[in-house]
Amino acid sequence: MRVDQWLWAVRIFKSRTLAGESARRGQVSINGRPAKAAALVSPGQTVEVEGRLRGVKRRCVLTVLALPTTRVSASKVAEFMDLRPLPDAPTSKEPEWWDNSQWWGEVDEEPGEDS
Repeated sequence: MRVDQWLWAVRIFKSRTLAGESARRGQVSINGRPAKAAALVSPGQTVEVEGRLRGVKRRCVLTVLALPTTRVSASKVAEFMDLRPLPDAPTSKEPEWWDNSQWWGEVDEEPGEDS
């Protein structure tokens, strides 16, 4: 299965287009190597995704457990991927109620942004 299709199917991205664009920008890697949108993933591989969430640069590391045939419901995502826990990375840009530490880590602010 293509990495852009897998990232969409396990609900990391809202659309395959966004997943593909992220890969084309070099924000997706498989087993530590940069991956194009058409790169194939298989169970046991590690997929690392960098991106921006609410204006803050984030990173998550996922392990492929299985390959879904179509986009899966949110309750079944855990059957297809394992999220590697990353250290908490608090930021002043997020409200206190937004706890995304299980999904994202290593917060890097863009250059030129004031804190």
